[in-house]
Amino acid sequence: MVDKMDFATFLEESLIIEAIDELSDDEMTDIAEDILNDEESLEEKLSILARKKRSNTMKRLSKKLSKAKERKLMTSPSKDDILKKARMSAVKIVKSKLMKGRTDLSPKEKERIEVKISKMGSKITKIAKKQIKTVRNREKERREQYKQNKGN
Repeated sequence: MVDKMDFATFLEESLIIEAIDELSDDEMTDIAEDILNDEESLEEKLSILARKKRSNTMKRLSKKLSKAKERKLMTSPSKDDILKKARMSAVKIVKSKLMKGRTDLSPKEKERIEVKISKMGSKITKIAKKQIKTVRNREKERREQYKQNKGN
């Protein structure tokens, strides 16, 4: 006789698999990046069973994710993506100026710099607007480089 809990778990997994199959390539890469880059999810303690489930899920999705990532590398980024990268670049520029070349900062100093950056919204926006052109050029070079390496 089938246990009710096992059937419920099976039903949840089958619904999850169907939902994953319906995702677009961009959504799939976003989810994978979130899973792999999310520091909190990596740092939290997982049980052995949860680790195995995550491992199996990533193994099952690995081919789809790699194909989606490859397609995303070929396409040009959207305007939103360019703006996001320009803003990140602007934050990086401001942060490097505030750090004054120092690399080993205490946590208190890092926090102080983050607070200053959060208060510089308009300044970062101005710098980001100037960075859009360089971000576009970098993305264009990256795509050209990818196409050249792909051809070899």
